[in-house]
Amino acid sequence: MLDNDAHPGGDSMAQADSMAAEGSACCAPQAPAYTKLWQGTLTPASPNSPDIATGAYREVIVYLVSFALTNCGDVQARWRPDSSTPYGSVRFDTLDFGARNLVQGSHMKLQLGTGGSCTGSAQYVVAGVL
Repeated sequence: MLDNDAHPGGDSMAQADSMAAEGSACCAPQAPAYTKLWQGTLTPASPNSPDIATGAYREVIVYLVSFALTNCGDVQARWRPDSSTPYGSVRFDTLDFGARNLVQGSHMKLQLGTGGSCTGSAQYVVAGVL
């Protein structure tokens, strides 16, 4: 049993419970903030997204909205550390769609792997996670 007279701060568990009941922001985890960075369609005729600025974010999530591709390669993310460096100089990876992917540079670009018989289109949304 704690003796609150011996501890000027009182019972620390009671204090924590009291702060939580009052809605104190000290201990509550903050929900991540998402920002839509780009939405568009990749096709064999237009296999690259525009430059997507990612430097202000920890992670990106790439959502597959619609998919109607046949005989195409993977969609990959190409990264660059700054606007004067070519894409692919930092990292070039296959994405984990719908999951958080670590930001690997100041800009990214989605690239559809195309081949001689690649047809169709796929629509994507890229969101940044603060």
